[in-house]
Amino acid sequence: MKQTGRYFSAFIDGKGKFAETATVKEPDLKWVREGYAGGGMVGEVEVGLILEALKGELTLFNYDTDAINIFGVTPGVPQAFQFRRELFDTREQGSESVVIHMKATMDLEFPEWNRKNLEGVKLPLFIHTYRRFVNGIEQYHVDPEGMIFRVNGNDVLAEARRAIGR
Repeated sequence: MKQTGRYFSAFIDGKGKFAETATVKEPDLKWVREGYAGGGMVGEVEVGLILEALKGELTLFNYDTDAINIFGVTPGVPQAFQFRRELFDTREQGSESVVIHMKATMDLEFPEWNRKNLEGVKLPLFIHTYRRFVNGIEQYHVDPEGMIFRVNGNDVLAEARRAIGR
């Protein structure tokens, strides 16, 4: 697996590129667990019930505020974002393409910009849906409202959706 990121771009709704120099923190996929003891069980087991809220962070170093405004990014309104990354390893030939699709809301509070600000602008992402592809193969698809949780093609909630008629 390639680990070093070399190039990056960020798009709004797959149409407008609004940043070339940025980093994105993907959400942690953590289950909220609760103890369960059914009839006849001699002890309790931990059962994953739901995922924690999906949160990420976008840090921009070189961005276009006009592109953000043109494509209608409004604080509190879900927007489709696409992040593309090329990963490579100096010991191996070739590279991997990582594409992340998110529907998220973000807070647009841009601080005053100056040359000494090397940390960039950090924007929290409140994620509604999350999909991650490596070389065109889906690794994750998480849509809490749609009751979708797929990992490497395995639909973890398929039986649960069938059981409740979804």
